Amino acid sequence: MPETSLGLIYLQTHRKAEAYSAFELALEKNQNDAIALSSLGSMQISQNQLKEGIMNIKKALEIDPSNETAKASLKMVSSIMNLPSKE
Repeated sequence: MPETSLGLIYLQTHRKAEAYSAFELALEKNQNDAIALSSLGSMQISQNQLKEGIMNIKKALEIDPSNETAKASLKMVSSIMNLPSKE
């Protein structure tokens, strides 16, 4: 999706607000975009929106179990919160 690609570019250039909006737009168009879900989830976790972030990362992993970024994010937040992680 072009919105997901744009969101990733915004992230790389430290334009977080634009990245967040791009990922949300991507998910409005395709709620099963695993990259947008995991990227948005990681951003939400970094903004202390833990419940939403974990939910989005878990959904990304349901769609694409091989998503290494989502796995790493979930493992990190699980270790911080002492939650069981799926490996």
